[in-house]
Amino acid sequence: MKLPLEKVKAMILYFAAQTDPKFFGKTKLMKLFYFTDFGFVKKHGAPITFDKYKNMEHGPVPMTIYSLISTAYDEPDEALLSDIIEFEEVNRMHKIVPRKEFTNEHRKLFSVAELKVMGDVCKRFYDSNKGQIEKASHKESPWDKTNLLEDIPYKLATQDRDSETSEEEVDMLMKILK
Repeated sequence: MKLPLEKVKAMILYFAAQTDPKFFGKTKLMKLFYFTDFGFVKKHGAPITFDKYKNMEHGPVPMTIYSLISTAYDEPDEALLSDIIEFEEVNRMHKIVPRKEFTNEHRKLFSVAELKVMGDVCKRFYDSNKGQIEKASHKESPWDKTNLLEDIPYKLATQDRDSETSEEEVDMLMKILK
């Protein structure tokens, strides 16, 4: 499935609005996407973004979203995200600063269930710094059961205790939705 760019942009604005801005950097953003996508899999059997996640040294990373964020940092004039974010260097952190507010128009891009999971993730990690959210991601089966640089299958989310879906349900939904 193609990455839903407008939805991803709206998610970034939502995360920026719903978490402590002093900790809103690249690493934390990657983990917010991870906990949202894999949390949605645990509840509903499929992710929101459908991005491909890799096991990286600092935890799971959505690769296409990471590339979009990196381009916005490295080449802001040509980036697809330059209309919604910019960066500030603060204490060696690439702090993400939204250029827009999350609006009702953005809200319409999401189902009630998607907004619930996004909200729960933001509440859980509201004032977490990158080290705390990274540590939490390392306790999850999807990161723990893959090796460095390996793709992380969404179905591994079903191995966590808080999953309400089975591996078979995830496999079936992923085949249907892709």
